[in-house]
Amino acid sequence: MSAHPPGPWTVRKDEGGSFSIVATAGTVARAWVAPGTPEATTGNARLTAAAPDLLAALQALVAELDGPGKPYDGDSYLPPHLIMQARHALEAARGAT
Repeated sequence: MSAHPPGPWTVRKDEGGSFSIVATAGTVARAWVAPGTPEATTGNARLTAAAPDLLAALQALVAELDGPGKPYDGDSYLPPHLIMQARHALEAARGAT
């Protein structure tokens, strides 16, 4: 997985209606959300800022649910397509797709 600044990330509103995503250490987390509609711009900035937390939560869920002896081992209440979606999302976050 490519390295990224550690979370949590926060949203900083810039001049002109754009947003920067700021990492814990105060460095910009290489994300900039261009102005658009106020709702879309704010929503996209918040979603981007939540990325480290979302990634950690998805990793924890897959680790807990997937594999031999885990709740999802082929005979589970969890539909197989959901664990596959989670795996694909983690691969995309890691740059494996």
